[in-house]
Amino acid sequence: MPRVRAHLRPWQAVAVTAVASVLGGALATAAALASRGRAETARRLLLVSLPLGAAGMAALALLRTPWQTIAWLFLAFNLAWGTGLALLLRRWPPPPEAEPAPPGTVRQAAWLALAGALAAPYVGGGAAIVYLLATDSFISTLFPSIASRFSALPELLRTLFDFAVLGAVIGALLGRRLARLDGGRLAWALGGAVFTYFAARLCATLLLGIPAFQGWVLVERASAGSRLGSFLVSAGLVRLLTYVAATSGALLFADARSWAARAKASGLLAGVVLAGVASIVVYTGRLGYDFLLAGELLEKQARPLRARPFYELGLAQRPDESIGAYLQFRLALLDRQLGLSREARSALSKVVTKYTQRPPLVARAERFLAGIEHAPAEAPRHMIDGIATRTEFKSAYCMPNSLALVLQYWHIPISPKAIGREITAIDFGTTAADGLRYVQGKGLTEWIKPLAELADIKRFVDQQVPVLVYIPQHVLAVVGYDEALNSLVTYDVAESDIWVDHPVEELIPEWKREFAILGVILPPERFAALPEAERRDFERWTRAYVHHDLHYPYHHSADAADQERALAHLEAAVDLAPEFFFDLAHILVRPRWARERERLARGHDLAAVARRGLEFTRHQFDNDEALRELAELGLDVGEYDAVHEFLARRAKEGTLEEHGELVALLGLLEYRQGNMAGAIAQLSKLRGRQRFPLMLGRAMEATGAWQPAMAEYGRVVEPESGPGERAREWLRKVRAGDGEEAAPEDGTPGSERRAAMQRIALLAERLHDEELLRAPARAYLKQFPWDGEMQVRYGESVAATLGREGSLPADEREELRRVLARTLGLLRSLDVHGRWRARVRRLETASAGR
Repeated sequence: MPRVRAHLRPWQAVAVTAVASVLGGALATAAALASRGRAETARRLLLVSLPLGAAGMAALALLRTPWQTIAWLFLAFNLAWGTGLALLLRRWPPPPEAEPAPPGTVRQAAWLALAGALAAPYVGGGAAIVYLLATDSFISTLFPSIASRFSALPELLRTLFDFAVLGAVIGALLGRRLARLDGGRLAWALGGAVFTYFAARLCATLLLGIPAFQGWVLVERASAGSRLGSFLVSAGLVRLLTYVAATSGALLFADARSWAARAKASGLLAGVVLAGVASIVVYTGRLGYDFLLAGELLEKQARPLRARPFYELGLAQRPDESIGAYLQFRLALLDRQLGLSREARSALSKVVTKYTQRPPLVARAERFLAGIEHAPAEAPRHMIDGIATRTEFKSAYCMPNSLALVLQYWHIPISPKAIGREITAIDFGTTAADGLRYVQGKGLTEWIKPLAELADIKRFVDQQVPVLVYIPQHVLAVVGYDEALNSLVTYDVAESDIWVDHPVEELIPEWKREFAILGVILPPERFAALPEAERRDFERWTRAYVHHDLHYPYHHSADAADQERALAHLEAAVDLAPEFFFDLAHILVRPRWARERERLARGHDLAAVARRGLEFTRHQFDNDEALRELAELGLDVGEYDAVHEFLARRAKEGTLEEHGELVALLGLLEYRQGNMAGAIAQLSKLRGRQRFPLMLGRAMEATGAWQPAMAEYGRVVEPESGPGERAREWLRKVRAGDGEEAAPEDGTPGSERRAAMQRIALLAERLHDEELLRAPARAYLKQFPWDGEMQVRYGESVAATLGREGSLPADEREELRRVLARTLGLLRSLDVHGRWRARVRRLETASAGR
């Protein structure tokens, strides 16, 4: 037995055993007995305690009973064994020291604590960098040690804080124990703290961090009854264990006199820490996460029958409701994979009725349950055989992970990390063009099909070809589909469990938000087996999409050379695949490329392109820029009715609300067709420039809502209001109609404000309330003081207000008299032709009488 000088009292043996289980208590007690000259007793103790402790822990962990019961039984077992260990220590007490070392002073301890707090973070920070790099190399496919450029910083700051605390504590303890400072012992103490601290971190990562990360989304809500099993308690216990273990490691290393003693101390510390973290797993109910991780790993290895017992065991231990719901959900999908439809239906019913803590999971279970109940009994589940990979958990690594999955399926051994080093920037991702070039370098080719359909995905899966599905800012691989569940089986690193049954009604709208791009990677011989027409289409679609992808870096640049580069790529894409409406529309609606319109109109049926685009985007397509450009193209080629029907359908489905300019356009088209109620319903949803207050006011006026109409006209009169430039362009087109002369393109805010002010004046006259005119007229005349007719109307409104005896305070009445006097003075200078002479005299008479 190693001769490590371990100072362990009987009560401490009980405490260590309670915290670190029989395994940790036996190791610590054996070390203490060996240091007291009882090496043979220590060996016998280990021979009995280690197997028995491991067997007891395993037996308790495998019980199909609530985890709280397991935790109490585990504690009782540990306390009973710890009592026996304490009796052993009392039987063989430590021999008295021949000459006790004199203690250090309090002042020395204080100075050493300060020195430790300042020096230890430097050593701990350097060790943390090495630790993070090492774990990133070995466990990054299970846990994101360095997930992004910024994730390492919080870990480093945490380590610096921990070592500042540990340095102060260890320095104070050594300062009191050592009368004379020994630099060598201090250095070894710091080394022992570093070793034990990172051993504890690694054990916590393996037993707690990885299972917790794999199921992090499952504990969004822990019940009040399972508060002890929360991550906060687990993390707190691990932190406390880490501090105690690191302090003990520092003291053991400081007292060790040889390399062999330090090596033995390292083994002792690692064993106790591992046992302690394993005990925390049992005490806090985290066994369910370990069982979940074991089951998922077996599922990924295509061994569902072996995964099932782990899910059932985790569920039987009744963890918190969130993970219980997910375990039940995984069991249902496992039953479906095994063809056990009745069992799958029963398991999904439990998710819906019993495990209701996670509404998104319940909603998905309801969809799958409805699918199973309405599907034929023989509805199959189609899967691609022999497809698997290890996931690299790094930010924006969806492309390397998906490519690695497909390349490994085609027998090219490559890891996601190796792919990411070449084509991916952490946190920024990978372009489709970079992915294409990488695949070509491996002897394969990725073929792209934009504007694809669900049937295309299923067709390739039936041919045992995995499919890459590109959605905005993400890519995932489809490896199967289930006809009963109406789901696509995907490898999706954006999801917590990665291998996901995505309901079709959830995934397809996301996919169609941006061009519905499909990618397939094929060896040359598989591509040659495709029909000739499909090969030709894939070749031109892929080249066209690469050009489309390459135009993005120059997309919003104001530089003329960049604009020409973008145009060259878009024109190449249009020449290769004119059916891709988004590239054609992008060129046609840009004023800077107006010179290309005539050439494109000669080579393409623009109206047909617009109709084809509107048909594809009528339901789920949601790219804001492409939708605006497509609508503008439709108006340009005179497809008013097609654009109107497209927008009306999207509005009815509720998918137009996020596109303010398209809502405004629908309102204007409703106005054009005389549907004033429809115009009001759409335009009134908007704010500011998109609201078209002048048109909205006219619509309200036509329906008899005169006062709301005046409020809308008042918006136009304000100087800061007015429609946006794109909306104004559409307004001119809508006013023009079919075959009519377009409205003048003066585009000046003044003309619109003048028209609005005239409508306000007319409505005020109809309502027989001139006071309604006063406030908007005052704002209008600040901008247009030379409008004589409006000055007269404003003066008449002020005079009408003054004519109401006793209705105004004296100071307000005096202010209105001054306003009327200024208005009369301005009118005398404006009325050079006597146009308003009679009305001005009446105002003068009214002013003089007041």
